[in-house]
Amino acid sequence: PDTMRMNAVSESATSTESNGGRKLLQVANYVEIVIWGSTDRMNAFGYDVDAFIAETVLQIQLMQSAYDKSGFDPPVKFVLKQFLYTPQGHSDPWGYISSTEMLQMLGKVGTWVNTDPTQIANMQWDTFMVITERVPSFFGAVGYAYTGAICTKRSVSVNALIKGFSFDGSTTMAHEFGHNLGFAHDGSSTSGTSACDSTSNIMAPMGNGQETFSACSLQQYNTKTMRNNGVLYNVDHSCLTTPRSFCGNGVREAGEDCDCYNNDCSSGIDPGCDGATCKFTSSAIKCSKLHDTCCNSGQTGYASNITTCRHPTSVCDKEEKCTGDSYSCPTDAFEPTGKKCQDSEGDVGSCFEGACVNRDANCKAIGNYYGGLWASETCKTEVQPYGLFTKFDATDCSESLRCASVPSTCNIWGKLYSFPTITSKLDGFPCSDMIDDDNDGNPTTGRFPNICYKNVCTSTTVVTGSFPP
Repeated sequence: PDTMRMNAVSESATSTESNGGRKLLQVANYVEIVIWGSTDRMNAFGYDVDAFIAETVLQIQLMQSAYDKSGFDPPVKFVLKQFLYTPQGHSDPWGYISSTEMLQMLGKVGTWVNTDPTQIANMQWDTFMVITERVPSFFGAVGYAYTGAICTKRSVSVNALIKGFSFDGSTTMAHEFGHNLGFAHDGSSTSGTSACDSTSNIMAPMGNGQETFSACSLQQYNTKTMRNNGVLYNVDHSCLTTPRSFCGNGVREAGEDCDCYNNDCSSGIDPGCDGATCKFTSSAIKCSKLHDTCCNSGQTGYASNITTCRHPTSVCDKEEKCTGDSYSCPTDAFEPTGKKCQDSEGDVGSCFEGACVNRDANCKAIGNYYGGLWASETCKTEVQPYGLFTKFDATDCSESLRCASVPSTCNIWGKLYSFPTITSKLDGFPCSDMIDDDNDGNPTTGRFPNICYKNVCTSTTVVTGSFPP
């Protein structure tokens, strides 16, 4: 098993190689995931299943982004096969185990999966992920997985996450699934990864908000091998084929008109959908209320062009409206990269890929830590002895991260922690003075011409994010 993680489609495409040549990208490797929420995880959500699913979907999306950014070829694409959870009032089927004993949990879950339990007996899946709620005060291992076990019944991982800390949770999940794919920890001489830094990438043994995989992980993926104590082993990728549809998992797949979780479309979830067949109930039904965000109220055609189909999720996100001639919501549009932003407590950052990247975002990326009020102008005088947190320059990208252990306070005496081993910031963190482009003297508007990107202070004319500004 993993030596632990600590926390402090079928179309081909072409890509240009650095030498000017072109190569054909291979068909994607699809990974069908079954998620299981433990008793502790579901209790953290008050057994609000929709909220649990929504946060998990976001974490899988963030996890997908990390794999996309790293340039795996063939690309890795995640497909959510099924959401399962321990019913309220019941114990986890493998027995209750605290998140402080993650290695024991992996062993128990692995044994249970190998008994072909009825809950998953008829499903075809590639990896089984258990999510449990992490004890915030615990600083031991937050995840374990069987290394190189993909395409076997041992393709299992256990992940201890904190509700609401989506990015931090997604990096743990990405790391543990990396082990399933055969990736060893970076910086390990016995695993052949000593050439890769042991702190900068997702397969670092210590989690600190890493966003991409190392060259060592790419090499292990490309060769389908893993090394343990000097012995080289092959890793089977043969199961990572085109995903198979499964009616009742809440995910609309090829051949389905709609799909309601647990085959239940009642209570207005999707009135025009037959939950048992995942087909529309009649020929008059043209779209799915559940899956088509621009479906009109009668499910007979397009929603009007004044219908909001996507609300902003942050101050750096924009509202989208339906076009009136499509069932799909337009592509998510963001505020310009580098635009000044701040949270409700005045913690300043810059916009990057739809998120406000400030000190609070950096702190929450490593666990139960905070920026926020103490890093704002409101607390500037009181906090000044610890540093000038309301100013930004190039040194911000590489200096040690500092975070508070409590939120919403100017009083950080004994509560401000420095992390000497975390000398990087999330992509998008400002590293220059703000420019007031419109010269209106308004301190709440403007942009930062430079942001941290891959730990280097970089001009926003070079780095614009995934979408154009």
